Amino acid sequence: MPFDENEFKSEAWDEIKEQLDKEMDDMADAIFEISQENLVEPKLREKKSGTKVFSAITDTGWLLASGEVIKEPLKKTISYKAPYSADIEFGTDPHYVNPSDLEAWARRKLGLRGSEVITAAKRIAAFITNHGTNPQPFLRPPINKFIAEGKLKYENVQINNRNDTENIE
Repeated sequence: MPFDENEFKSEAWDEIKEQLDKEMDDMADAIFEISQENLVEPKLREKKSGTKVFSAITDTGWLLASGEVIKEPLKKTISYKAPYSADIEFGTDPHYVNPSDLEAWARRKLGLRGSEVITAAKRIAAFITNHGTNPQPFLRPPINKFIAEGKLKYENVQINNRNDTENIE
């Protein structure tokens, strides 16, 4: 059978795409794994008030469990579906929060009981109303790490804080 240059090029190109897709899968998995670690590892965080606290981002595990890597050929999407994931990653502008919506969080996260819960919830709600919340990035740091290491180009990353996804193309 004679040598078919076009078939050779086509097969070589298919192999290159397959290898590139595998490399992208591995990179997306690594970024996702680091983002998951960022959610659960306690870190020193600075509040807008300047106060420093040592805590993990997640306390219920809902944000952690809402994450996934969606793998399409030569396109990878890291997505966190918890409705507040973008608010955690990017912070929020000042907005009204009903103090009663924060009471369960104050019990869980701060370990408060009784009247302390209501007082803390009111103070936190007032603070958010006046100042918003600080960003607590968990997904952008591993992406930035891969960019800094030259393994990923910024132009190939799409950050969408409305749909809570990070695309790597």
